Amino acid sequence: MSRLCAGPSCFNTDQSANQLRLCGKCKAAHYCSKECQRRHWPSHRLFCQKQGAQISMVLAECPSLHKTYSLWRKSMGAFLCTWICVQGLVLKFPHGYRTKFMVLSIIERKHDPSLPETAFAFHDVSIHDMCRLQDLLRGDTDEVGSHMVESERLAKRHGHIGAALLVIQATSSLRTATLVRVEDPG
Repeated sequence: MSRLCAGPSCFNTDQSANQLRLCGKCKAAHYCSKECQRRHWPSHRLFCQKQGAQISMVLAECPSLHKTYSLWRKSMGAFLCTWICVQGLVLKFPHGYRTKFMVLSIIERKHDPSLPETAFAFHDVSIHDMCRLQDLLRGDTDEVGSHMVESERLAKRHGHIGAALLVIQATSSLRTATLVRVEDPG
């Protein structure tokens, strides 16, 4: 499994490019160059702004949760969420995983700062029909849908099976943050 550059007409992966960079605002799209990011912006803009606003809200209300989550995700490896999607969605619903999404619930716990992989405990993993996404996100899901379609197209262009939707709910003692991830199951 490898990450794919979201740039239009770009076929770079994190294996062919030295390293793909993550979109600084939404933390969801990967790019091999600033040029690819610039060309992708017209179709990525709405999703990015909505996801970026969600991340900014989490940072404003509970900055330690977002920082802890970012370190935890890095320490768990780049393919943690992809692995969860493959195990939970693709293997259970090989012909219908696009009609479902997963919710991964994690709870922040006391940990040694030098061991970020211990920052969260897994609480629950559940699978839902796409029709429940709007209830979970409490709002307009059009941007998530268009991001999903774009990710699906990108994955298929690289010969992969498609894209899967993962919603991560990270809970601290102060609040729960909901972040949307579109993963390429490979």
